[in-house]
Amino acid sequence: MNLKNPPSAHKENPFRWADKVPCEWISALYAADRTIPDESLCDRVGWALYARCDSIIRVSETYETKVLSCPGCGRRIPLSDGIFTCPECGFSAAWEHFCTSYKGKSLYAANALPVFRRYQLKFSRAGTYGEKMCAIDTVIHSFHILLSYREAKASDDAVSSQTVWSPETESLSPRLGRSTGVNLLDGSLSEVLRFLDALSARPGTEDAYAVWKRALHRSNGMDERN
Repeated sequence: MNLKNPPSAHKENPFRWADKVPCEWISALYAADRTIPDESLCDRVGWALYARCDSIIRVSETYETKVLSCPGCGRRIPLSDGIFTCPECGFSAAWEHFCTSYKGKSLYAANALPVFRRYQLKFSRAGTYGEKMCAIDTVIHSFHILLSYREAKASDDAVSSQTVWSPETESLSPRLGRSTGVNLLDGSLSEVLRFLDALSARPGTEDAYAVWKRALHRSNGMDERN
């Protein structure tokens, strides 16, 4: 998958963002992992998640900094008088068009931005199937952190030090927000949460799963009985 060459822009819709990853791909990957690991499918899913994270990061950074990475040539373009105009390739788009392009698509990272950045770093550096699966499993089961990452120091250390939920960190659950899976996987909030519930149900892990389920539902205001 070539992630370096952005699609060309056109007047009707100059912005192109990666789609959410189908839950069916994730199900097939985890099913294969329990029998005969499918490295090709792992790469397909992993790079699709990478592309989705890339779109989330670009949307979020553009919204927060008002500087756009040009879809035509990659040049950094500052917003001027409500317009992004690239002197290099001639690309031009209004701020309102940028905002419309991601509306309702779960592309704003909010306080989970470090999670998506960390996934890109971990997956791109993964050398084995196991390392790739670990990166995939972590990113789809992570959470938005209610304590803003902006309150931490602006450095790579701040990104790597963000807490990812696990049964051992149950006491930190009040700091949890929405599941990052909702940003990454196709489906509504309730559909993705129930999918992740089912995906995490493994023989021999009922206790950890029950704790995870309680934290997930509590963080998202869902009835634990559902």
